Amino acid sequence: MATFFETSNRSLMATIVFLMGFLMANLATTGAQSVGVCYGMLGNNLPSVQEVISLYKSNNIKRMRIYDPNQAVLQALRGSNIEVMIVGNEVSPVNGGTSGLAQFVLPALVNVFNAVRSAGLQDQIKVSIAIDMTLIGTSYPPSQGAFRGDVRSYLDPIIGHLVYAKTPLLANVYTYFSYAGNPRDISLPYALFTSPSVVAWDGSNGYQNLFDAMMDSLYSALERAWGGSLEVVVSESGWPSAGGFATSFDNARTYYSNLIRHVKGGTPKRPGRAIETYLFAMFNENQKQPELEKNFGLFFPNKQPKFPLNFGGERLWDVTAEYNATISLSSDIKGIVFTWRSSKVGKTKEVLHSVASGIRVQEELKKTTLTMVEQSKVLNTPGAEKQTKRELFDALRQELETPVLEQASKSVWELILDNNGLGKEITETVERVFCRLSGREPPLFPPLSIEGQAKKEQENLTLSSKKRNFSEMSVDGGADETIDVSSSYPAMPVDHNPVPSSRQT
Repeated sequence: MATFFETSNRSLMATIVFLMGFLMANLATTGAQSVGVCYGMLGNNLPSVQEVISLYKSNNIKRMRIYDPNQAVLQALRGSNIEVMIVGNEVSPVNGGTSGLAQFVLPALVNVFNAVRSAGLQDQIKVSIAIDMTLIGTSYPPSQGAFRGDVRSYLDPIIGHLVYAKTPLLANVYTYFSYAGNPRDISLPYALFTSPSVVAWDGSNGYQNLFDAMMDSLYSALERAWGGSLEVVVSESGWPSAGGFATSFDNARTYYSNLIRHVKGGTPKRPGRAIETYLFAMFNENQKQPELEKNFGLFFPNKQPKFPLNFGGERLWDVTAEYNATISLSSDIKGIVFTWRSSKVGKTKEVLHSVASGIRVQEELKKTTLTMVEQSKVLNTPGAEKQTKRELFDALRQELETPVLEQASKSVWELILDNNGLGKEITETVERVFCRLSGREPPLFPPLSIEGQAKKEQENLTLSSKKRNFSEMSVDGGADETIDVSSSYPAMPVDHNPVPSSRQT
């Protein structure tokens, strides 16, 4: 990080990037963490720069995006081990507000790249631009993704330069605006990463969330523009907590927490390849308009989090692939049951033995956890009963994460309120392993009555027989159904309610 700002070209480069506004300098450090947070400053009640840096560090946020080379911020970042990306708002040839600048983007991009290269810093500083998803003309199915015809003359040369420079493209990807613009065709669970099953198939690739579909449509568009080798950095993604359609603390928390976990695993088109992603944004900013734009913050200006999030690099459940664990809470939230299953074939006995030993050793931790669950703020706050079980599960896990979950060695803990909607495999595993560990014979979850089983089987048959076009999906039912796109497919709306062209000025 410090290398860039300690060179003799510091003032020159800072001036260039400031004047450009839409270019970035990615200052390489360790790069181990895939998630950063955008630091916007359009508020008259925000913490001091030093307080902000301390807040990043205390929350283990190791990447920051700022929108201009603010000298106070850059000075405060010295020695912080926080990687910084400087990139202004996106320029679009079809957006009236910035279209006049489009002709200058490529020449400026090349000039700044040449300046960086002449200083011998091309491996430490990457110069690129940001785009938004309104430049995608065909987005569905993802394999048919393509840029709009009227932007190809602008984008293709830029993509060619980025390929030559081996520099990622930056993209602002908001499932919120896609969903808010077309809730008839896009379900809320699909946009929030909470759909319990595949919503749409594209060949052999199944899509369970909108983010993956949008990313893969962008990858496909790049391939059609001879940019298939480019990496994509998600320079903004977020969900507002107030001020507009489908905005709430619960939806924002669900989106951000799921996004943090999800981007470490790639997409169906590029599986296993972590996506560098920047959450928008660090704070609510009260000088923005409209009202919705004021409410993207992860933190209030008083530095209090809106909801708990974990940015801690590689979390326990990411680095212990051999172990998966489930803690299941009974329906009355009184008992806590430790159940475990292996994610690798042939490891079941070894894992169960290890976990059983661990449970005995951590008996005191069990008791502490029980007490914390019973006294949980999440479960005892008025209005909790209005949340879905999935929302309660996520919130409870976040609440217990630091005091309990991070103390569990080689374990992946999940808190489940009951088995509704979690699928047959999880239920059967919970039953089998729980009985084996505890010696308890009665099933953890009461079996369905004969009438209930018949009803459930009929529901499954009905669901499996449905093959509806994407345009026929309802908001309520769409997330649980699989779409057949083999014969016809409407375009997946990306930004009918487009992202405001200037998120930070």
